[in-house]
Amino acid sequence: MTRRKNVEKKKVRKPFLGPAGKETLNFLSDMLDAMTATPGEAALALKYGGNLAAARAMADHFEKRREAALLKQLRKKRMIRDRQKGTRVVLELTDDGQAYVLKERIVATKKKLPLDRLCLVSFDFPERARHARLAFRELLKRAHFTRLHDSVWISRHDVLADVKNLIKLLKSSDWISAFLVVEK
Repeated sequence: MTRRKNVEKKKVRKPFLGPAGKETLNFLSDMLDAMTATPGEAALALKYGGNLAAARAMADHFEKRREAALLKQLRKKRMIRDRQKGTRVVLELTDDGQAYVLKERIVATKKKLPLDRLCLVSFDFPERARHARLAFRELLKRAHFTRLHDSVWISRHDVLADVKNLIKLLKSSDWISAFLVVEK
C-alpha cells in the first residue's frame, strides 16, 4: 500500500497590470485578433471602434440578413420552394430554378471539346413560340455558340450534356436537338 504525499498547491498570482498595463494588454489582444481577421472584418472593426468581436458579430448579422434576403428573392422568383420532410424543412429547386442553373452552367463552361468534335444545336420553334426562340438564340450567343444558319449553331465547348438536360427539362425536344459532331 502506498502513501500519498501531501503536495502543497502553489497559488498562482496574477500580475498586477494597473490601468496602463490593462490598456496595453487589450491593445495587443486586439492587434492579435486583427492579424487573424479577414479584410472585411478588419474594415468593420475600424468602423466600429476597433472592437473585432463586435465587428464579427456585425458581419454575422449582415451575412444572415443577406442570406434571408436572397432566399426571399429566390422564393419570389419561384426558383426554390420549401418542402416539409419529417420535422425538417428542405429547400428544393423548382423547374425554373433548375433551368436557370443549367443555363448558367452552359454559359460558364470553359472546358473545350477535342479539336475534331463540335456540339451542334438545331432548333425549329413554331411561330407561336417566337419569344422562346429569341430567348434560346440569346442563350446560345451568351454561351459562345457560332451561328451557321438561323437555327443551326455550333460550339467547341463541352456543353452537350447540359444542353440535352435543358431540352429535357423544358420539354422542348420536339423543337430543339443537340448532337456531338465528329469532323473528318
